Amino acid sequence: MRRSFRFLPLLTLLLLPLTPSTSAAQGLSDADKSAIRAVWAEFDAAAVADDFDRFMAVFADQVVEIFQDHRTNVGKENMRVRVGSWFRNGHFPNCESRVASVEGHGSAAVAWVSNTQTYVNDSTGNETVFTHDFPAIMAKTDDGNWRILAYQFVPVEG
Repeated sequence: MRRSFRFLPLLTLLLLPLTPSTSAAQGLSDADKSAIRAVWAEFDAAAVADDFDRFMAVFADQVVEIFQDHRTNVGKENMRVRVGSWFRNGHFPNCESRVASVEGHGSAAVAWVSNTQTYVNDSTGNETVFTHDFPAIMAKTDDGNWRILAYQFVPVEG
C-alpha cells in the first residue's frame, strides 16, 4: 500500500488535544480495533445498500474531508450536502474497504484503509471505479462508538 504523508500535519493538529498527558498511555484494545474495522464494514454496507442516513452515521459530527487538491470540507452537515448528491444521482453496486492496520490510544486512532468502490450515475449509466489508499483518523465519540473524524482519499496510481 502506498501511503501519503501529506496528511501528517493535519493528523498532528487533530490528535494533539486527544493525546494523554501521562506516560502510561495504553494502546488500543483488540475490541477497539475490531470496532474500528466494523465502522469501515458499515461504511461499505451502507453505501451498497444505498442508505444515506446509515452511511452518514459512521462519521463524527466534526468530520473533515481533505481533497486531493488540499481543499477541505468540514462538518457533517457540509458533508451531507456534498455526498448527498452522489446518493441522489446514482448508486454504489460495490464498495470494499480493507483496513491494513489500526494504531492509537484512548479515544483516537489512525486506520490505514484501502478502498475500492464502483459508482453508477443513474441518469447516464456511466460507471466509475475508484481505488484509494488513505489514512483515516478515527475518534471514539461521547456515546462510546468509533466514528470517522478525518480522511483524505488518495487515488492509487497505475
